[in-house]
Amino acid sequence: MQHSDSEAGAQFAPPRMTAQSPFQTPKDLRDWGWNDAAEISQTYDDLSSIWWGADVALKGPQLPWKTDSQEGPNRLTSIVHQDPTADISVDKQTYKVDGKEYRASEAEYTMIINPQDGVIIAISRKGPDTAGKEREPPLKPEDMPKLHQFSDVGWIIWKAMAEANNLLVNNLRYFLSLGIANTQTLSVCDRIFRANNLAMKKWPGNVFLAGTWEFRAVLGKLHPS
Repeated sequence: MQHSDSEAGAQFAPPRMTAQSPFQTPKDLRDWGWNDAAEISQTYDDLSSIWWGADVALKGPQLPWKTDSQEGPNRLTSIVHQDPTADISVDKQTYKVDGKEYRASEAEYTMIINPQDGVIIAISRKGPDTAGKEREPPLKPEDMPKLHQFSDVGWIIWKAMAEANNLLVNNLRYFLSLGIANTQTLSVCDRIFRANNLAMKKWPGNVFLAGTWEFRAVLGKLHPS
């Protein structure tokens, strides 16, 4: 880390005194309308499938690639911004925080958590800003949950899982993002490849060193809306 906590916090919009998330517990997730998904697509179960091919990347640093459904240590989990047990349409679902009513967005964050080896793998990151536009009527800015970023949601799940298994919370060593579909992120990546006369290639692909504009550009787009 090259900046202090206060310096990092100043980069937020609006600026904050600290970069640390104000959201820390599973209760925060429930309060802001997030719940465990009723089911998780089986397409997420096998990281070695032709769709993901992530087993190659994980084998490099000698990390396990099997999920819990394959008796591996990588736990697949999915959380949605709605009540999946409700018998009404997500367009009509609401919840209250501090007396203010908010609407469900049907956002979905699916990830793999492995606190033992220090790994988070982001698989699906359709956030409230994107999902909210698909509601009828579309969500307004004031309808959006304050707890909405993948980094905050993922941190709570990571922290809870690590503590439940008596493992160190600060043992996060690897963060992987699979299946990037965010158009802004893809545009940034395309520009970087063109500027450096590079082509997309198989793992280990291309490396952009910390401090370079390419590194900062990609890092700045890691959190889709």
